[in-house]
Amino acid sequence: MISSNTSDFADYTPKFESFTLEEKELLQQLLFDPTISRNRDWERFNSPSGRRMHRISKHIRSIRKQLLRPDGEYWVEELAPTEVCLHIHRPSVGLSRKVYLSLTEWQMLQDERWANDLPS
Repeated sequence: MISSNTSDFADYTPKFESFTLEEKELLQQLLFDPTISRNRDWERFNSPSGRRMHRISKHIRSIRKQLLRPDGEYWVEELAPTEVCLHIHRPSVGLSRKVYLSLTEWQMLQDERWANDLPS
């Protein structure tokens, strides 16, 4: 369910940096290519950009794990054309989480390579 009510976030201004094409490709490889290894490919992760993509990939995987939990629910709130707020709610453990994502990060979570795993 997508809500267009953004009044709660009127004062929020996320500092999302745009992704370069190389960063997007590295992020996709980190998420979907099991042969990528930070230890074997250390030169790719030695730069600030490589470390950032590695950190973002771990963040996206963490969010995905929470979305796959059978006892949870989630909804998305569009904040701007390039930003969303993902709300994750798991009443059984008292979890309520808001995650601010760039459109690129949200698209990675919805990627067809694992989108079939997400509840509808």
